[in-house]
Amino acid sequence: MPAQDFCTTIAAATARPAVRPPARTAARYVVAALLLLGGVLTPLGGVHRPFALAVPPGHAAEGGAPPRITPLYEKPAFFQAAIDLVHRARTNVRLEVYSFSGPDGMRLAEALVAKAREGVVTQVLLDRLSQKRGYLAQETFNIGGANNAIPAFLRQHMARLNQGRAPGAGPLQVFDFNDDAEANQPIDAAGFPTMGLAFHHAKGLYVDDRWVIVGGNNFDKDPTHDLSVLIDDPGLANCLSARFNLQWTLAGGHPLAPPGPCAPQLDIALYTTGAGFQEAKPVLLAKLADPKTTHLDLALYGLGDREILAALLALHQRGGHIRVLLNKGELDPDPDNFYMARALHHAGIPVRQYEKIPGGYMHTKLAIFNQRDVVTGSTNWLSNEFTYIWNYLFVIRVPEFTRQARAFFEADWQSHSLPYFRVTPRAVFPQRVTQQSVVCVPGACG
Repeated sequence: MPAQDFCTTIAAATARPAVRPPARTAARYVVAALLLLGGVLTPLGGVHRPFALAVPPGHAAEGGAPPRITPLYEKPAFFQAAIDLVHRARTNVRLEVYSFSGPDGMRLAEALVAKAREGVVTQVLLDRLSQKRGYLAQETFNIGGANNAIPAFLRQHMARLNQGRAPGAGPLQVFDFNDDAEANQPIDAAGFPTMGLAFHHAKGLYVDDRWVIVGGNNFDKDPTHDLSVLIDDPGLANCLSARFNLQWTLAGGHPLAPPGPCAPQLDIALYTTGAGFQEAKPVLLAKLADPKTTHLDLALYGLGDREILAALLALHQRGGHIRVLLNKGELDPDPDNFYMARALHHAGIPVRQYEKIPGGYMHTKLAIFNQRDVVTGSTNWLSNEFTYIWNYLFVIRVPEFTRQARAFFEADWQSHSLPYFRVTPRAVFPQRVTQQSVVCVPGACG
């Protein structure tokens, strides 16, 4: 199979209709609920098999394959694409994760171990804080929980595969970012605050210095509505490898060989936050303030930043057309989004909430500027995620992907959401927003 067929096969398998009928939507959530019980109902390795992608593990001739970007809708397609991509690896696999759990997460972990046994250099960077605290699917902070079964599995195999080798020399390397989360390095040394918690929130898989999967999806079992992307672009892979190397070294790994030049062939720009990088928020503020920005569609798991709010209101006041779609938790008011939604709604900006997902939530981080520029990645639009939490934000200008992202948003807006406020709220500007930045409470970020 030619190398370019991988993205073609993925695209065919993950195609999403513009608008799903309500009956099909209900059926989807029934399936999601069953998948959540996959560890009980289905033997490991059989979960999501109806979504399996017929991609053989080997590469064919790769010369001349054009760069390409393919959306991955929802967790089943996301996991299967990730597992298939690992199966294709020839030289190296790098994975950085925030949350790593569930039957499909274990399938991916098993694929990583299998590749390491073949001699493929396999490096996994985990967020230690996520392992310590664990999660409940209902967006709550599970103090007594654990999210460490898969990390423990990987470490066991690392010890076996690397036995007798010098440190850092084995085929499987697993490191924890921020192992002592309660004692971050000072801001002047590594970009972290002297108070509070910082953690590794990126979600990325990089294979053979060419293929990348990035976006909002966590590598965990929570049933979420989300969007990630599969990208075939060696120049972008080099950009991400350089960023990965920074975190890998900070976590205790041996520095990796410098990648090639950061020069994406596709029109994609990468911005980073955390560890001294403060790139994402200035880019967003500049785009919101640009007089040429007249249209914005926004679908976010988390919105909570005073400067971003002011920029949205200013864009609206100068005649910009804005639509905002937010996740809404079971509690009302929702700690972050509620106050943002109320301010936007009071200003006359339409705000909707994504439909309820049994046991899960909407988790997208998507903005479409002027029906052309697509912004996505792992970054929630929250004050602390713009400062000291390790995140990636991508600005993508690829016409076919823009068309797909617009259809994704439009389907959610028209068929899978309802007004955030069913009655008009009191005509008062929220004091919490005017007095302080609204941030993500540690443990409630996704």
